[in-house]
Amino acid sequence: MLSLVLHWIHLLSVVLWIGGVGYILFVLLGNMRFISLRDRARFVPRILKRFLVIVWLSIAAIIISGLYRVIFVMHITSVEQLIFTRYGNILGLKIILVVALITVALRITTKVYNRTVHHVAKHVDDEPNSYTCAECGSIVGSIRNHLEVGFLLSVVIIFLAAMLRGA
Repeated sequence: MLSLVLHWIHLLSVVLWIGGVGYILFVLLGNMRFISLRDRARFVPRILKRFLVIVWLSIAAIIISGLYRVIFVMHITSVEQLIFTRYGNILGLKIILVVALITVALRITTKVYNRTVHHVAKHVDDEPNSYTCAECGSIVGSIRNHLEVGFLLSVVIIFLAAMLRGA
């Protein structure tokens, strides 16, 4: 039963994280040009902060549930099992890509978030009909680039997970 619950938590965490990335990338960023700078100043910091909390809680849940599954369900307890088996090779590649994905999340959290919040604060008192800002465009581009990398990594990771399940 514990294995089932942890697997469910693992999948739910992946869905929340990657679903959030997809929503921001494909829905929110594409519509930023329709949101006034003043509204962005109030809206964007809240959205990003809440999203990053979900991301880091998801990462923690994914790591804990993933380690449990690897050690106690799949009984992979040595490096040799990762290196000398097909399952281990796929799992090792998946782990490397997850670390890369976490690195993208860390960069967004430590660099992109701070730059974004600092900049949009300048627009709190802008006119309600002001919609364009070169720096905002640059920030949206940076967020888009990071999320595209994260989304592509996620697509490959999910494919590898399907391979591990024998699909």
